[in-house]
Amino acid sequence: MSNKTPFEIRLELLQIAKDHLDKAQAAQIEFLKDSFYKSVELGQMTVKQANEQIKALMPAPYSMDEMVKKAGELYAFISKRD
Repeated sequence: MSNKTPFEIRLELLQIAKDHLDKAQAAQIEFLKDSFYKSVELGQMTVKQANEQIKALMPAPYSMDEMVKKAGELYAFISKRD
């Protein structure tokens, strides 16, 4: 068992939270692209229309506050004593 300092634990939780948010955002972007490019393949919209829709619906980058909030949720989960 390693003895981590509170700083090391918080840093690790922030890294986990960032990784989670990065993966969630990447999945959203990939889904968005796939959906609109499939519409282009089916002839439901042009490439230009698809690109405009992607830009309009692109998820905003997460903020530091969102990352800290996610880390807090992770901390609350691992701190539970059920």
